[in-house]
Amino acid sequence: MLVLRIMHRFFIDTDSFMDGTIRLTGENAAHANVLRLRVGEEIVAVVSGSGIEHICRVALVSKGEFVAEILSSQAVTTELPFEIILYQALPKGNKMSEIIERATELGATHIVPLITARCVALPKNDNQKTIRWQKIAEAAAKLSHRGRIPEISDTLKLDEAIKTVANPSAAFVCYELATERSLNQHMDKLDFKNVDSMAFFIGAEGGFEAHEIETLSQHGISTVSLGKRILRTESAAAMVLANINYVIGDICK
Repeated sequence: MLVLRIMHRFFIDTDSFMDGTIRLTGENAAHANVLRLRVGEEIVAVVSGSGIEHICRVALVSKGEFVAEILSSQAVTTELPFEIILYQALPKGNKMSEIIERATELGATHIVPLITARCVALPKNDNQKTIRWQKIAEAAAKLSHRGRIPEISDTLKLDEAIKTVANPSAAFVCYELATERSLNQHMDKLDFKNVDSMAFFIGAEGGFEAHEIETLSQHGISTVSLGKRILRTESAAAMVLANINYVIGDICK
């Protein structure tokens, strides 16, 4: 019988490596204490975005520090082959936390909170919100066995965000009034061998205003439909990312 081992995952920095061992300190050590890690247990340690994960065995437990020996190293296999940037208009309440969790689980590499015309709730303390959202992304990356932690950027206005789109030809905005092209049709037109990043825009409750769609289109960002049904803003990004995972899975077979 095949026994699947689920090991606890830690994201570390390069300074945590020393002579074939890794050290868990600070918040990582606190998390290890909560998990009640003991000598002999195996864990996975990853430098976010390095593409390599290290299988380690805990060798020493002391106050404020855990030391683990590196047993083996291997390539991370849980990442998509290119960067995916979600530009998400700020929703009401705590929905952004849920969106970040789902987007992380489904492979987003960057999440950019947006202020658009129909945003109702605007951040009062942007820096503190960003820090909290980054921690949510890290926790979701650990649980979903990601090889990197998505970067949560500072909140941008739509016109500022458009300027940061690296590859407009692969970018799109999800719009409930779009009629010319569906998400699947947009994906079919892309040559994924030449795509190193993909970006997409999701509106807040009520979507985007017509002038915002016009501005996005003027910058080469396609308008796509997600189907006949109207999705909640907290569902739309997950639907798009699931579709991307499906398409990329087929291509990479």
